[in-house]
Amino acid sequence: MTDELTRMENESIRRFVQKAADKGYLSDYVLDFGCGKQPYRGIVERAGGDYHGYDLKKFPGNMSGKDITPSLVRPLVATILCTQVVQYMPDVQKWLCDLKNLYAWVPKFHLVLTGPTNWPEVQDFDLHRFTRAGMESLLISAGFEVVLSERREAFTHLGYEWSLGFGIVARA
Repeated sequence: MTDELTRMENESIRRFVQKAADKGYLSDYVLDFGCGKQPYRGIVERAGGDYHGYDLKKFPGNMSGKDITPSLVRPLVATILCTQVVQYMPDVQKWLCDLKNLYAWVPKFHLVLTGPTNWPEVQDFDLHRFTRAGMESLLISAGFEVVLSERREAFTHLGYEWSLGFGIVARA
């Protein structure tokens, strides 16, 4: 069952990232924060986006096993793509407030975010699970405007409906 859940989750994230691309949120300079093995690079590039991955070995949950930093840091980041990273952050609210303060001056800055809801613990440093409403509340209290929010996918097991997580696009 775990392999099937992982496949379902990965596909639901890919569909949400594609939806964000189709709506134009990934068509400029995109920083993929916690990019891991960069599975969404192709979606961003096909959408006309300028993809830049960012990950550090020291980040909890690092999937690449290496440091990945943009070769050219441009101050006008249009979008931060952040998939399945928030569960590892010790203080998500502080991170969101810092992002808002850092990019508030950037016209049309967006945060494209996915996170887990009902999912087994991945590692010992896997800290959080969020409902969609809970993450929306954190974003709004940090000063973001939520422009797209949805449950990515659900499945039924043992008579219960389980959500694989949410996808949100917010504007600074």
